[in-house]
Amino acid sequence: MTFIQKFLQSENIIHVGEFKKKENNVNLIDFTWSITNEIKKDRRGRVYFFIELDSEQNSKLIKIGKSSDKNGLGGTIGFYINTLSGTPSITRFCVHHLIGNKLDEGKRILVYCKFSESVKKEIVAFFEKKTLEIPLDITYIEEFCLEEYYEHFSEYPEWNFQEGGKQIPLNLIESYTIFIDNKRKKRIQ
Repeated sequence: MTFIQKFLQSENIIHVGEFKKKENNVNLIDFTWSITNEIKKDRRGRVYFFIELDSEQNSKLIKIGKSSDKNGLGGTIGFYINTLSGTPSITRFCVHHLIGNKLDEGKRILVYCKFSESVKKEIVAFFEKKTLEIPLDITYIEEFCLEEYYEHFSEYPEWNFQEGGKQIPLNLIESYTIFIDNKRKKRIQ
């Protein structure tokens, strides 16, 4: 059984949807959800995974990320689909375009998620004690996922540039610079 097959059969990973092309819009991509609104709004921290699927049904994991966006998974995915409407980081800008490029090539980009687990712990506020269910820090869970992926493949996923010590493609860096300059010029006017 391949890494991806084992990943897809894991009990704690859920399929949340996939990216689609967005026509006649400033943003290049959209998203089709395959989960309930309740899961979409779940505020627990999450590790998310982008899986590229080609026409022959070959798949590979291309991005591992984490988020604790207060708007839940909807907010996390929203950052990717609404990137060009705001002032994104270079990484979000780059991944938005990379997703668009893959969709143009006829590939699918599926998204899976693993929510943070919780532990019960007695906490003292000022004077009172209370037992709370506290989610584990999602940073450590993401690091563990990246570490396990690296141990299996001896490299990081293709779009985990920082972890892999890779530079973002130069054409996207140049596009980002132009994009940000144009945003600044519009604010000044």
